[in-house]
Amino acid sequence: MEVSKPITKVHSAKLDEVQVAILYRIIIQRIARHFSCEEVSFLMGKPLHFIADVETLKIKNILAIDLYIMKEALEIKDYGALYPYTANPSMEKALYRFTISTYPDWVSCHMEKVNGKDQDPATVFFLPDNNYAIVPLPDAAAII
Repeated sequence: MEVSKPITKVHSAKLDEVQVAILYRIIIQRIARHFSCEEVSFLMGKPLHFIADVETLKIKNILAIDLYIMKEALEIKDYGALYPYTANPSMEKALYRFTISTYPDWVSCHMEKVNGKDQDPATVFFLPDNNYAIVPLPDAAAII
């Protein structure tokens, strides 16, 4: 059996620890509820690419109101599930690399902190997700 190679996309940006923690929590909440980025964006009343733009680091600073809207849309009870309460987060920006590898039936989300030229990147998180590629259904009239 031949293993298919994933389609891999790499995104990078300079972020601080709070931005990374918020991104992690957004992805965790989405995955835990088995939603695609488009579905969460729709539930939030945002353009369908909104959460994908957040997860691919195109939008680096998500507004508190957007976190509140996501909390309400996903029926999250604790606001802290999206916004981290950290004691002394570092506000110093560092380079992070977010790699999304899409396999036929699953997707890997891998965030690394790029420490420098002489050091290997440090894994911040690695999350598996479902592949939410839309599979066309047969004609609805044929099912009924």
